Amino acid sequence: MDISKTNVSGHHDTNVLKSTTVDKNPNPLLSSSSIPKQSIQKTLDALFEALFSKTQSEAHILNSLRQIDISLNLKATMLDIQSIMNAIKQEALLSKTVINLDKFFVDIKTLDAQGLQKQIEKSGLFFESKLAQNSKENLQNPAIKESILGDIKASLLQIKEHLKTQNPIPPLDLLAKVDKVLMSIHYYQLMALCSHTTILYLPFSWEGLQGGNISIKKLKEKRFFCEIHLTLKEFGDIDVFAMLFDDVYTSISFFTENKNFLKLLNEYSDVLREAIQNAGLIVSSLYMYDARKDHSIKQEIQSMVTSLQTGEGINLHA
Repeated sequence: MDISKTNVSGHHDTNVLKSTTVDKNPNPLLSSSSIPKQSIQKTLDALFEALFSKTQSEAHILNSLRQIDISLNLKATMLDIQSIMNAIKQEALLSKTVINLDKFFVDIKTLDAQGLQKQIEKSGLFFESKLAQNSKENLQNPAIKESILGDIKASLLQIKEHLKTQNPIPPLDLLAKVDKVLMSIHYYQLMALCSHTTILYLPFSWEGLQGGNISIKKLKEKRFFCEIHLTLKEFGDIDVFAMLFDDVYTSISFFTENKNFLKLLNEYSDVLREAIQNAGLIVSSLYMYDARKDHSIKQEIQSMVTSLQTGEGINLHA
């Protein structure tokens, strides 16, 4: 794929729009009622067009997105990417692309702050912005070219372009899987544009993890709030709320309905505190709650965060 010829003016650009408009003659396709699964991509295209033409408010588009049953089954998405890699690994022309996709799978145990930033940068969410910010001449710079071609969306577009030119045509289900993963990236791009946050999917490798997401929000008074929701095979749903202030102090609360996990948290709280401090943070408070009994505390924290949020944030899904 010649990245210098890639269209950067289309509806998947990720330059965040700040203006909001009043809905004008809502398109039936954009209705917040049930949206047929078979027309998800068509719906996303219509929503992108509505956003950039300002014929629908961001709130209305967000509501429509929530009605799309893409749910983007994240485990299925990861399996689709792995299936694509297995199907094309013998293609010599795509060897570099396979390597780029393989790098996108990270073991959570080895992931540090720098690694997380790199994962976010190559998640596909910023692909069009990378192209728009670099001239054709800049794209000849090896470092810049590597950054762009290392993006997962660029890799998927390369694969799709290659498969479409093959003779005989590859299995339709392989092309369908490529389109499905691209659709999930488009979905997150649109969600990010409308909510003014970074929302993306990172395929972490974590044994026992059935699903989860991380939300990082910038608050007033130079504070940050991180909300982590995990669904573990053995312990069920777990919520972790962490507040960072003055760059080094943190207050952390755990909420779980699983009594065994709650017991483990309390038993190993000193180990957890030490691990956090070894990461360079000072633990000002560490709480473990029964999610059923202490639901009101959880709501109080969420309400407080909502009142202090500046509007900037990141949402990661795993």
